[in-house]
Amino acid sequence: MLRTVLVLMEHQADYQRVSEALTPAGFQVLSALKPSMAAAFALVAWTGDGSAARQQCRNLRQQQPGCRCVLVVPANRACVLAALPLATAGYLAHPLAPPDLLACLQALARGDGYWSELLLAVLRPQPATGELAGFNRREQELWGHLANGLTNRQIEKQMCLGASRIKNLKTDMAQKLGLPNAHGLIMHAVS
Repeated sequence: MLRTVLVLMEHQADYQRVSEALTPAGFQVLSALKPSMAAAFALVAWTGDGSAARQQCRNLRQQQPGCRCVLVVPANRACVLAALPLATAGYLAHPLAPPDLLACLQALARGDGYWSELLLAVLRPQPATGELAGFNRREQELWGHLANGLTNRQIEKQMCLGASRIKNLKTDMAQKLGLPNAHGLIMHAVS
C-alpha cells in the first residue's frame, strides 16, 4: 500500500510528500501537504482489531492539531463499523486503488471528507434471502453482528440498544428459526 501511495504522490504536482513510516505496530503512515492550503493529512492503515490505528489517529491529532486522518480499512463490514467512531476525514478501502486515493486527496484539498464507494457498498443493507427473509431490519443487523462474533456489549454499542432489547430480539429470532433459545441462535449465526 505504501508503494502505491508513494508512486501516486510522485506524479501529483499539487501534493508534497512530507514523510512516511512503517511503525512497529504494523500500520503505515504517510503525511503529505498541499502547499497552497498548508493542510496536512495522514493515511493510517487499519490492521487487526484497529487499536493501533485508533492510537495513531489520537497521537496525530494531539501532535498536529490541523492534521486530517484518513483510514485505509479492509472492505469488511465489521472493520468498517468498528472504524466509524474515529470520525476521520476520510475512509479508503484496502487494497488501495490509485483513483480512489486521488479522489480522496482532492476532496481533502477542498476541505471535504471522503468515503470510498466500496466501503459505502459494504455498509448498504443487503436484501434478505433464505431463512433471513422473515427478519426485520433490526433482526438482520443483529444477525450480522452475531455472525461476526461480537459480544453483547459490542452489539449494544453498535445498535444503540439496551441489553433487554437485544435479548428480546434474540428470542424473537430464535423462535422464527425454530431454535430452542438464544444460544442456539448464536451457534447457528456463527456456523
